Amino acid sequence: MADVDVDRLGVMSLALTVNNGGGVSGLVAFVALRRAETPDSYLDFSDLTFKTSGFVTKEATMTEVGGGHYAYTLDLATIAASLPAATEELIAEYRTSGSLVGVSNDIIRLLQNTSIAVGSPFHPQGVLP
Repeated sequence: MADVDVDRLGVMSLALTVNNGGGVSGLVAFVALRRAETPDSYLDFSDLTFKTSGFVTKEATMTEVGGGHYAYTLDLATIAASLPAATEELIAEYRTSGSLVGVSNDIIRLLQNTSIAVGSPFHPQGVLP
């Protein structure tokens, strides 16, 4: 689990590393994005809005980049309009399916008016045992 700061209007790369005595490839990895101040408000990847029910796509499939590494790029500027101004943190919730099943998460602090350039990548690592 990582705890990271990102520009509220930036682009970030979510990264998951699956390690079980070595990188585990060939899994299907998913990410869900939740508003941290609520237990059930998730991003619907189909319309890029946060909601508590009626999801079309609650999880996005991550891309395997090799050696047990999986990635997903998220444009925060695109979803910022659906976030209340009071939202300060998001939680990326990861899960895998296949030969090794597991979960992990990252806490993402949303910053405003920072020196982080819009479009700066961010690379958290969630490590599954």
